Amino acid sequence: QKRWLPSVGFGVYVYSANFFAGVSVPKFFANRLNGSAAVFATATNIARQYQNLMATAGYVFNVCKKVKFIPSFLMQYVPAYAPVSFDFNANFVFIDRVWLGAAYRLNDSYNFMLAVNATKQLRIGYAYDLTVSPLHQITTGTHEVMISFDADMTHGKITNPREMRYF
Repeated sequence: QKRWLPSVGFGVYVYSANFFAGVSVPKFFANRLNGSAAVFATATNIARQYQNLMATAGYVFNVCKKVKFIPSFLMQYVPAYAPVSFDFNANFVFIDRVWLGAAYRLNDSYNFMLAVNATKQLRIGYAYDLTVSPLHQITTGTHEVMISFDADMTHGKITNPREMRYF
């Protein structure tokens, strides 16, 4: 079947040398298929696209010359369909190259992360998500490999406090 399912969103992100905050609505449209809310349906399941609201904020603390601590949070809200979800994050950055972090998603999971700024533009990392919700009965967690490439070459200028690269 051919269907047109537009996806339009909007967000605002503000930051300073040590602070960042943002809010977004990644999906303005709750797409409908054939007049119903179902995008994909089987005899037992119905998948849907819902509007949602996301917000984030964090702060970069200079613990000492070579260590930074970055606590942050992420909130997601799907009106009338799901409870508010909160992620609480804590990252340490050592010598502006090695990231070590942990997070807790309220009533859902613990997350652990390690990443390395291999170059000024390339970050490589690994994360593990340990589920503690009732889903833990059918999953042992999630492994993720991250590769981040920053095409912005601003010659040492910090454009985002979460993307520190000083080498």
